[in-house]
Amino acid sequence: MRGATLTATSRPAAAGPDAARPVGLSVPLLLILAACSGFPPFAIDTYLPGFPQIADDLDTTAAQVQLTLTAFLLATAVGQIVWGTLSDQVGRRPVLLGGIAVGVVASLTCALTESIWLLLAARALQGIGTGAVMVVARAVVADLSSGASAARAFSTLAAVQSVAPIAAPVMGGLLIGPFGWRAAFWMLFAMTVAMSVAILVMIPETLPAERRGGSGLRRILIDGRHVLGDRGYVGAVVTVSASFATMFAYISASPFVIQTIMGLSEYAYSAIFASTAAALVAMIMVNRRLVLTVAPERLIVCGALGQVFGVSVLVVCVAFLDLPLPGMILGFLAVQGSQGLLSGNCNAIGLMRAKPRTGTGSALMGGAQFGLAAVVAPLVGIAGEHSAVPMVTLMSLSVAFTFLGVALIRSATRAQEPAAA
Repeated sequence: MRGATLTATSRPAAAGPDAARPVGLSVPLLLILAACSGFPPFAIDTYLPGFPQIADDLDTTAAQVQLTLTAFLLATAVGQIVWGTLSDQVGRRPVLLGGIAVGVVASLTCALTESIWLLLAARALQGIGTGAVMVVARAVVADLSSGASAARAFSTLAAVQSVAPIAAPVMGGLLIGPFGWRAAFWMLFAMTVAMSVAILVMIPETLPAERRGGSGLRRILIDGRHVLGDRGYVGAVVTVSASFATMFAYISASPFVIQTIMGLSEYAYSAIFASTAAALVAMIMVNRRLVLTVAPERLIVCGALGQVFGVSVLVVCVAFLDLPLPGMILGFLAVQGSQGLLSGNCNAIGLMRAKPRTGTGSALMGGAQFGLAAVVAPLVGIAGEHSAVPMVTLMSLSVAFTFLGVALIRSATRAQEPAAA
């Protein structure tokens, strides 16, 4: 990273309060956008250690408490679709401010609630607000960057999203132990308030009025049809969603596989999970360097092959070798690490192809990711907590779809290349 600016892309000044000011993707701006993008993992993982306390305090069942997580994931998926398309019509800044305001109210409600049903509704509301923050952050990056700069910026967002799941449960456990489960939501409330101030002060409008589409359902359908008509964009959505599903199958099933089936302690599980997350972050940093000289379309092929290798190792370990620890760790490391070559590059490829309908493109991409994650989370436990077969089965299916997406991207890229003389 040279200097304080990753790319000098700017927009022409326009008159009026909604005008987009000339701005580059500076380091402080990128860090705030990364915080916006990294908030969902905190909202997902911070309160997980408090599940038993929530069930006791609100006099409910573990299944109903689990529903609060599913509601958040589904609402985040829907929220991204709604807010992202709206940002193409009215601009990025109003949607971003509206979404974070919803997040503030929802987090406060979660901290104060005395009912599991109100907690469920507040978590859904929190997911809707989170969807706005997440989808518009990606759209702003796409507005202000392109090519290798975009791939590097999206890799930074992916790095923050990868570190957050490590830090969130630890912070949640430290708070929930002495202060109770509500402390996790008070922390989320404080985070949303701080993000509101940062957004208000530091994030400008990046979509000029002349580049905005009309309003209404017809406009949304037209924009959606436009981006989904691009084979390369569809390939990027399929690739990033399927690879995310592979990773989420590991995240959802690994506590039971490592602790219940393999018999390791929670401390050993934490160490293994931290090492795989570190592998992901390391590969994201490697990717930031590689995109300067290697096309993102080629890097995603390497990422897909890495996930195939990791899933193949896990299938062999589960089906034939009675889950040997070294083999399982190798498989998990390969799956997680390879994601570092997929996430940022797919976001860059997809959102560059979606221009000028970047908000709609970001919305559909994020909605597909979180919608698929909401489906994968319960399916990994379909055979109970004593079988790893559903995990590797879902991972295998997801990897197959990852390769389908990569093939679509590669074919779209070849179609745009000039024919050889």
